[in-house]
Amino acid sequence: MNLQFLNLLIHCLILNMIQEEQDDLLQNKRFTFKELSQDALEQLALVKQFYKLYKLAMKAPPRCKSEYQQVKYNGTLYNVGDSLLINFYGSDLLVRLSKIISIKSFKDDTELPLLLINFYCNKDNIAQQYGEFLPCMGTYEIFLTDKEHAVLVDSIKYKISVMTFEEYDQLEEKGVNYYTRAMYNTQLEQFIPSPQEWHTSCFCLVPTNPDLDYILCEICQKWIHVMCAKVDKQDIEAQEHFICYQCQGN
Repeated sequence: MNLQFLNLLIHCLILNMIQEEQDDLLQNKRFTFKELSQDALEQLALVKQFYKLYKLAMKAPPRCKSEYQQVKYNGTLYNVGDSLLINFYGSDLLVRLSKIISIKSFKDDTELPLLLINFYCNKDNIAQQYGEFLPCMGTYEIFLTDKEHAVLVDSIKYKISVMTFEEYDQLEEKGVNYYTRAMYNTQLEQFIPSPQEWHTSCFCLVPTNPDLDYILCEICQKWIHVMCAKVDKQDIEAQEHFICYQCQGN
């Protein structure tokens, strides 16, 4: 799993190319299909232009496609809304399964199942304007983005568990567990909700980073950054009682 996360970081630049790739697919001069047809289905599938094929299918009459809530692959059921690790052009990336459609052949009973996916990003992929909030973002914190693509079902490697911030924060042993507390719109370069709305515990009002060390004030019951508490990290366990300087002054 550590290696998979490393791969995610190494290949995070792929996310920045996805929107350009989608635009290229939709404006491709070799394939100027205006509507879904057997010719379009065969040629686009052959060259693996699945996102353009998906776009054509979504504009086609209902009889040309079916939409499902789950798909079974290699004995495992995958549902819309699941988070997955997929092989995307040779790289392992984290995605969310957003839609499952099956495009019907025009000449027989065969169908081509496609998965519409949205990519997750991490703090390395966000706009520079959020630089001040980077210290509050955890190592395994990810954000669902608006960047989408279409892939075949055989790109799935397996399901990934993505916790809420609250679930992750309660873990005694954090380990390699992904969590999220916001979505990230790559076109608007905005978090939803914004970092200013994220949970805070320390009186510095910087959003909580579960990976950092905190100490509990027994008076106000707030978790204070060790740095803000002005306590040496090695002295935390030795302290039976801690009162923050704000409470000491009251």
